[in-house]
Amino acid sequence: GVARDGALWIVLGRTLMFLRPGQTVFEPTGVQTSEEEADFVEAPDGTLWLTDAVLGAHAVNGKDWPALQDSQHGPLWGKLIDRDGTLWTSSPGGIHRVQHVSTDSPRDVFSNLDGLTAPYANSFLEDREGNVWIGTAGGVDRFRESRLTRLELPYGANGFAIAAGDAGALLVGIDFKP
Repeated sequence: GVARDGALWIVLGRTLMFLRPGQTVFEPTGVQTSEEEADFVEAPDGTLWLTDAVLGAHAVNGKDWPALQDSQHGPLWGKLIDRDGTLWTSSPGGIHRVQHVSTDSPRDVFSNLDGLTAPYANSFLEDREGNVWIGTAGGVDRFRESRLTRLELPYGANGFAIAAGDAGALLVGIDFKP
């Protein structure tokens, strides 16, 4: 991966190394990865993360490996950090959306039971509108922010009517007899 400062980060063997702009020799960091797949993803604040299929995620300038795990399917490794700092990743159990990468980060898991074209993905892209596109073995899925507002109605309400109001308002009528 190439960081914003122009440094080139690589994994050689199992060692994380970097090459600063203008230098000709890679420097080892002392960080060891597993022998499995590793990817680099960059957060909006410029933090470069190394994500390892066994060890989880590691800020390349950090000290600890937050262990991102799917309790049923094992480690997660990152594919994309979107403009809000959310890590999008995959496991055999589905697509994981991890808010602000850390071990106790809230996360959502989506699978084909939620409408995905397949439960595992390899391709992730964020477009200029902020939509996250995910390529799976079964097709392409789009995640986009939707603004839903929950409206609590009295228990036992019945006979709903909904109509569009002015300036984007929604009018709701119910038949309710307490």
